[in-house]
Order: sequence, then structure tokens, then C-alpha cells
Amino acid sequence: MVPQSITLNGFKCFTATHTFQYPTEPGLYFVTGRNEVEKELEANACGKSTLFCDAICWCLYGKTPRGVKAGDVVNWGVSSAWVDFSFRSRDVHYRVQRYQHPNTLTISINQGPVVNTTQEELERRIGLDYSAFCNSIIFSQLTDTFFDLRPAEKSEVLESVLPLEVWEEASKRAKQRSDVLQKEMSEKSEVIAGLKGQLLALNELDLEDKIAEWEAVRSDEIAGIIESFAEDDAKLLDLRAKGKFWQEKEAETKRCVIEIESLLAEAEAEYEGIYAKILQIERNATAKSTEIGMLQKEIARLRQLGPECSMCKQKIAHEHLETEENKYQKRIDVLTGGLSVAKNSRLEVDQQLKVVGSEVGEIKNARMNFVSGYNDANRHLGEVKIRVSQLLEEKKRKEFRIANLEARTNPFVEQKRKIEDDKRKLKSRIVQVKGQLTGLDTQLTSTQYWIKGFSEVKLMLISDILTQLELEVNNYLYQFGLHHWKVEFSVESTTKTGKARKGFAVTIKCPSLESAVPWSSWSGGETQRLRLAGALGMSDLILACFGLTPGLEVHDEPSQFLSVQGITDLISVLKDRAISTHRQIFLIDHRNLDTGTFNGIYTVVRKEECVEVVSE
Repeated sequence: MVPQSITLNGFKCFTATHTFQYPTEPGLYFVTGRNEVEKELEANACGKSTLFCDAICWCLYGKTPRGVKAGDVVNWGVSSAWVDFSFRSRDVHYRVQRYQHPNTLTISINQGPVVNTTQEELERRIGLDYSAFCNSIIFSQLTDTFFDLRPAEKSEVLESVLPLEVWEEASKRAKQRSDVLQKEMSEKSEVIAGLKGQLLALNELDLEDKIAEWEAVRSDEIAGIIESFAEDDAKLLDLRAKGKFWQEKEAETKRCVIEIESLLAEAEAEYEGIYAKILQIERNATAKSTEIGMLQKEIARLRQLGPECSMCKQKIAHEHLETEENKYQKRIDVLTGGLSVAKNSRLEVDQQLKVVGSEVGEIKNARMNFVSGYNDANRHLGEVKIRVSQLLEEKKRKEFRIANLEARTNPFVEQKRKIEDDKRKLKSRIVQVKGQLTGLDTQLTSTQYWIKGFSEVKLMLISDILTQLELEVNNYLYQFGLHHWKVEFSVESTTKTGKARKGFAVTIKCPSLESAVPWSSWSGGETQRLRLAGALGMSDLILACFGLTPGLEVHDEPSQFLSVQGITDLISVLKDRAISTHRQIFLIDHRNLDTGTFNGIYTVVRKEECVEVVSE
């Protein structure tokens, strides 16, 4: 990562837009400050750390080295903030922009279009995550250096440098696999125990008595059905005799019904003939009576006529009227005689009708009796036929039942065969599961070996990397004037059970002491020199592991607690480091250091209206 420029707006003390162009040449650059707003603060509170540490880190990772993020980076006088950082990495030009309110992260590659990106994608292009970046490139004030971290935090930094999580995960997975295998083996053992229990239960089953009992029941049922056939045959013989009787009875009554119906038809025909005569007599009498009435009306009309016609006014002869009246009267007398004869005939015919009607009634009564006898015989015959049919059907069912019983397989024989088959299957299954159990045991032995094996691989890698780190740090100790001082690291170890014992210890050996002393026991200027040596050593280790050669490094107030000679050694070390690594190293300090050694000096000036950077 070679920085080119950074632009801030609304970010912390930078209210207005400000752009800083990084120098084009590597070297050691001194950054100081001048506070013209609060002059008593001198070089403090000018924005040095904001420009060279916080802005870069926030733009790339969304938080400052001290973990400040989101709205806390926005200047109190504005509503939003943004940082635009341009740099080159691996011959690719990047321009990263991060905005707060609204929250946006964009990137432009090789002056291409500006597109939205994700934090994961950006870190992939940078090649470092937040922790590695803050322990290798930006060394901010008021933050813990590598030596200041707690043991667990030191381990996390190491794990971010080395792919230790691969071996940790492999050991974890081996443990998980071991647990799974042990569970499966327990389940297989339970399966075997269950199978043996089933086999024992089957061995205790004895079906011979049930087989014999079932055969006896079948034989008894068949014998009982055969015995019932004789009773059924007797019933059929009796029913057939009754059927013959009622069949003959039916035929006899049917013949009688036919004969009586013939007589009834003759009598009814005679009755209808007589009745027809009566109707004819009544019609003739009615006609005669009607004609007599009409003649009597005509005679009455003649008697009412005068000497002349009322219509034509012609004279009417008296003799003519008498002649007409006598004619009508004679006709009336003839008709009256006919009515008398008809009356006598009606009496005779009525007597005949009564006699014939009585005969018809008697014949109908006789017919009714014969029909009732016929129906009764027919009903009894039908009942006999139904019962015979039922008996024959029942006999067929019994015969079918016998055939079914004879063809039926003894279920206990089949059950016995199935039990024997189940026993063979259970024995085969037991052998199979035992084989699986043996295979699982082999896998478990191998897996348990790798639980410890993967952890040992991890410890070996850690041991190698710590050896390298010790060399780096001890070299810097010598450069910082701590001649014959030595730092030693110790990290995880395994217990007898194969579990990893967490921890990261830093001990210091100095010429005046016989044994190593924990890092936490040191203080003052020695501590700061040790801290700086540890930070630079870890930086070299991180960058080497990631294969990076950044062109930027920032040290914020590293001279704290150092003597004049210590500061001289610090500047010398950083100067040599800038030259050997071809890197721009910015040393930020509020003190008035000897500026003759630096390749350039930048003064961050805080004014009422803005913040400026003055280059010397």
C-alpha cells in the first residue's frame, strides 16, 4: 500500500474539505502540530492523529484505531462526514470513499467507475483485516501495542497472521467426529443388545402345542359340519313332501277357479243381457210418455183456437178441429196401452234380473273361496321353495367351509417358519452390526489420534512463528540500545489429555538478572523500548506472513517515556527502517525533535476556520 492522497470533510476536527498529498519518495517524515485556537495546548489537539491515523483507518475499516465509528466521527458542527483515500497496491490504483450519513462505501479501480463495495471485498483487496492493519501499519497513540495486549488477545493476533484456525478447526472437527463415533458405537451396542434380547425371546417361544391345538379345532369343526348334513337331508325330504302336497293343492284349486270363472262369465253375461232389456223398456216407456205429453199439448192448443187463424186470418172449420183432436186422442190411447204393456214387461224382467243377480253373487263367493285356497296353496308352496333353497345354500356354504378348512394352512406352522427366519436374520444382523462396531472402533482410534495430532501441528506452527518473532524483536531491542536483552515468548501447550492450554506469556531477560522477568513487571523508558521493539517485530511478522510490502507506516507519539538517547535511537531505527523497506514512515510527535534526520516535516495547524498542513 503506497499512499497518494487523502481528503477529509466533516471528519472530527476537519470541518471543511481538506486534501493531503503524500510525498512521492520513501523516507522518515516528522509530523508536528500548532494549535492557534487554543495556544496553551501548543502542538496538541491539532488533528495530527486524525489526519494520519484515524482518517485512513476509518476509511478502510469503518472505525478508528481506538474503535470509534459511526456518528462519533462526525464533526459536531456538521451532519455528515466522508473520507476519500487514494493509494496503490500491487501495481493497482485504488480510490476508496466512505460516507457517514448516508452510510456508503465505494471504490474505484485504476481510475475506473466508482461502484459500491462491501467491507469483506475491500479487506480482500487490501490483504489485511482491521487487527492486522493496526498491528503492522498504523501504530496509534492511546492504543495497546502487541506487548500490551492480554494473553488471549495476543493469541488472536497470531491466529489472524497464521492459518491456525485451520488446525484448530481440524482438531475441533476430529473431536466432534470422535463424539459422533462414540455416540454411534453406543447406539450400535444398544442395537446389538436389543437384537440379542429379541433372539432370546424368540428362542423361548414353543409353538408345537398351538399347532396341535389348531389342527384339533379344525378337525372337530369339519366333523361337526359333516354330521349336520344328515339333519339337513331329512329336512329337505320333509320339505319336498310338503311341496308336492301344496303343488297338487295349488293345481286343484287353480282348476276350480278356472271352472267357476267360466260360470261367472256366463251368469254375468246373462245378467247384463237382462239389464239391457230393462234399459230398452225404460227408453221405450220414456219415449211414449214424451210423445203423449206432446200430443196433449197439441190438443190443448187446438181447443184454444178461435174461428179464424191469428196468423193468416183465414177461417177455421169446426169439423176440422174435431178431426185433428180425435186423431191425436187415438194416438194417445195407443201409446197409453203400450205403456201398460211395458210396465208389465218391466216387472217380469226385474224378477229375472234379481234371480240372475243372486246366482252371480253366489258364484263370486264360490270363486273367492277357490282363489283364497289357491293363494294359500301358492303361499305355502313358495315358503317350501324358499326353505329348500335356503337349506341347499346352507349346504353349499358348509361344503365351501369344509373345503376352506381343508385348504387352510396352520398359521402357527407359518409363524414357526417365520420365527426361524427371523432368528436367522437377527443372527445375521448381529454379525453385521458387530462388524460395523469394529469399523467404528477403528475410526475412533484414528480420529482420537488426530485430535491431538492437529493440535500438535498448530503448536509446531506457533513455535516456528514465535521463534521468528523472537529474532525480529530481539534485533530491534539491540537497535533500541537494549544490548544483551532478550525477549522470550511462550504460548499454548497440550495437557496429558490432549487438550490445548490457552495462554501467551512474554518474558524479558536482561544482563542484570539471572532469570527472565514477565513483561508486566517492567515500567518507564525500558517498557517503551520493549513495547516499540515488540510492535515493530510483530509488524514485520504480519507483513511477511501476508506477503505484503506496504509503502506506509505511521507511529503516533512513540517517544512517550523515552529519554533523549531513547528518542535518538527511535529516530535512527525508523530512519533505517524507511530506507530498508522503501517505505514512507510518519513519526507524529508533539515534541520539538531534531529535524535534521527527517526527509520532510509536516506541521498540522489548527485555525478557527479550518485545519491546514504546512510542509517544510
